[in-house]
Amino acid sequence: LVSAELSITQEDYAEARVFAEDAYSSATTLNASWLKARAGLVKAICAERLGDVKAAIDLLTSAEQELGKQPDAETLWLVQAAMANALIKSGQEKAGTTHRQTAITTINRISSELSEDARERFLKNPAVVNALGVDAMTNSGMWKVPVQITTTVVAKEKGSTTDMGL
Repeated sequence: LVSAELSITQEDYAEARVFAEDAYSSATTLNASWLKARAGLVKAICAERLGDVKAAIDLLTSAEQELGKQPDAETLWLVQAAMANALIKSGQEKAGTTHRQTAITTINRISSELSEDARERFLKNPAVVNALGVDAMTNSGMWKVPVQITTTVVAKEKGSTTDMGL
């Protein structure tokens, strides 16, 4: 699945899906439901990125069912966060909000069990930040608010690079 996740970062969703299918087949052979859920999550991300939100929701629903058989906390919050995004994209805001809250609850439960240093690193993870609905650039939950950009130009005397801290 690491190869699949790397393929996703390169936006090669066809390759990621092949790796995820292989992982799913192995998980079936091993009777590892949590691994099937993780592979399903990767397949769902591929479907969602390719615009097939319905398929993503179906795959994530299957992943949730697999996690019911063999829980895995990390995969659970990832599936819940992905489901929240897919449901919101499909216009199901209320259901998406419910899934987002479940992801947040799971993240908080995990972080409460970690040492202070580990908790800080965990909560700064970009996937966790995204699941919490906090903008990684500003560390603000206001990422849904449109930014107001003005076109006013202010004349400024040109300074040296030293004046700019360079």
